[in-house]
Amino acid sequence: MQLRAYRKLTGLTLDQVAEIVGVANASVVSRHERGVQRPETETVEKYRDLTDGAVTERDWHELSLQVREKSSAAEPQTKEASSA
Repeated sequence: MQLRAYRKLTGLTLDQVAEIVGVANASVVSRHERGVQRPETETVEKYRDLTDGAVTERDWHELSLQVREKSSAAEPQTKEASSA
């Protein structure tokens, strides 16, 4: 389960999660949720504890793959690739 889905399901705010997990602020949690910044291993463990195991290392890996796919799809093709 993705952290954002868990957070919405439980009604937790970004600020609350940041405080519980011990990251700097809600912006850090938001960057983690969107896959813009991957959390450190210790933080992943804290997210797992917060969610009683609903959010795991595998979820972070899947999120990073999704972000990578989206960014690859959004990149314009080079002239060489589009003429082939």
